[in-house]
Amino acid sequence: MISNHDMQECPVLVFANKMDISNLRPIDIVQKMGLHNAKRKWQLQPCCGLNGDGIIEGFEWLRN
Repeated sequence: MISNHDMQECPVLVFANKMDISNLRPIDIVQKMGLHNAKRKWQLQPCCGLNGDGIIEGFEWLRN
């Protein structure tokens, strides 16, 4: 989806769940997904699905 030419105008929101217990850093996820090369707006949002941390912030970014 990120590299699909027809979807270039669509922003991409990636929720990075379990960042509170993971040894991965957000930059590691950005590099593994190739987001730094994407020619579109994107946001990596660290979150915790159990308590909802970061979820509202991600959707607010998408709304704006």
